[in-house]
Amino acid sequence: WDNRPMQHDFISATVLLLGARAPDRVGEWIAAVALALTISAAILAAAGRIQAALGERAVAAFERLMGLILAAIAVEMTITGLRLVKGTF
Repeated sequence: WDNRPMQHDFISATVLLLGARAPDRVGEWIAAVALALTISAAILAAAGRIQAALGERAVAAFERLMGLILAAIAVEMTITGLRLVKGTF
């Protein structure tokens, strides 16, 4: 399954939505998205070397930290959603 076309749709949607807020800055949004994609691709390409350089313990610590951050974001979004639902009734 190739999900690259779907990724391009998300990237296009992001630029369109950001461009709708500030049409005069569309070039900046495209450049920012392109920079983020380039940095992400470089990190993913070097992931094996980064993991080897950090070591098993550091990678495990980063995984736990990212899991904690993700859980905190999920709790915050859930609480925000519940507050919005509570306000509608």
